[in-house]
Amino acid sequence: MLASLSIALALLSQAGPARADEAVEHGVTLFRAHEPAQASIELHELADDPALGPDDRSRARYYLARSLHELGLIQAAELELLRLMEQGPGDPYFQHALPGLLAIAHRNGDPAALLTVVDRVAPATQPPLVQASLHYLQGLGAWQREEFSRADDLLGAVPSDSDLYPRARYLQGLALLEHRKEKSALAAFQAVVEAPPHGDDRRERAQLAELAALATLQVGRVYDELGDHDKAEHFYAQVERGSAPWHDALEAMARIDLIQGEPGSALRRSQYSSWPALSEAAPRAAELLHAQALQALCRPSEARVVLRSFEDRALPLWTELAQATAAHRDEQGAWQDPADAWSGWFEARAQGSTFSTTVFGVLLEDRVLSEAARRLRRIEDEIELLTVQDPSWRRSMEAPLRLQLEHERARRQDDAGRALLEAMADVEAELGVLLQLCEAQLGELAKGTSCPDSEGLRPTGDPDAWGSEEEEADPTEMSWPFTGEIWADEI
Repeated sequence: MLASLSIALALLSQAGPARADEAVEHGVTLFRAHEPAQASIELHELADDPALGPDDRSRARYYLARSLHELGLIQAAELELLRLMEQGPGDPYFQHALPGLLAIAHRNGDPAALLTVVDRVAPATQPPLVQASLHYLQGLGAWQREEFSRADDLLGAVPSDSDLYPRARYLQGLALLEHRKEKSALAAFQAVVEAPPHGDDRRERAQLAELAALATLQVGRVYDELGDHDKAEHFYAQVERGSAPWHDALEAMARIDLIQGEPGSALRRSQYSSWPALSEAAPRAAELLHAQALQALCRPSEARVVLRSFEDRALPLWTELAQATAAHRDEQGAWQDPADAWSGWFEARAQGSTFSTTVFGVLLEDRVLSEAARRLRRIEDEIELLTVQDPSWRRSMEAPLRLQLEHERARRQDDAGRALLEAMADVEAELGVLLQLCEAQLGELAKGTSCPDSEGLRPTGDPDAWGSEEEEADPTEMSWPFTGEIWADEI
């Protein structure tokens, strides 16, 4: 009797893998027959079945991800592919998961998920086109972790014929500035300005134009920090009107105008740069420049109105930001309950808050925060998408996928809350400095400092011009002002 039982168990153990393999193959066949809903039901059960071998589970998970993708459940598919990638290069479907994750990152315009696993991939093992993407993504991750030397090496490996080349060179320029390699940084930003568009995609062309404007702004800032204000102003004037950095360039030129004794030009540039902050919008640093220009032009009463307007809007906001961030710091200064901060301040908005839509618009200028907000929106949209699937599919799949997505949403809410608190703390610190400067300017006005000679106040160029009457510099013609200086690590 015992011998018969042993024989039966042995036969079952031999038959198990064959049946498992057939079950997975049946799910794959359903997917290939364009039946992703039924395929996902069968493969979902098999992907975590402990009775299957690891290779069969990986095969089931890979085709489960592809089935979910076919159903439009992109976030759920991404999570399954990430689980495959986390197994490491030894998994037979590791290589197959990478193209799917790259495609999803490109579709969403968000590589955050891929950045968590991309360092597991050796670029040399991939085709040339994929190598460029990997070098860029690994460089981006290194830059975000402030590993600037590694970021420089990785981003510099992106070839010039890649559509990622302008982005790589821009980030490389920022990394080089962190190590005070200004000359190399200028070359990187120049490469961005000169980079031709790849293809006719309107979105890609618009992003490249915006990147070129940012690179031009960075060139101006490099010369500005080096004290070459004329060269800096030339490049600030090249920033495309209406682009994202346009107001920053105007503000910088207004400050240079004041330094060079041209308050008339500073007045107009600071007014454009601070608009619409002079009415009811978020307070901006350009308002203080505007008040300085008015004061220099012997218009103290107007300067006082501008400063009081800034103070009236900035002080309540700074106070509320300080209270909000303090409420979420522990004794060591680390953030606590960041998910509550996100739901309370970003989603629900505290009643009676002085935070306006415009102020949140300023906060969303923070790249990390804006990406976190879009990522959460995609997850929430996908949870809603589960409810409109076929009822027979929902009976088997809605509950486990909803649980998975809600877990991911909670994790991402925590990340988003940290990003929000960091952005709020940055704005709080900036407003604190600006309020101190505002108070100092009001003090100067109260002293009634005498006006300088009006002859010296006339602008030297057309104050209504975007740049100046002088010939504007060509962004492709960048000269290094310190010809006698040598960088041993750049020779």
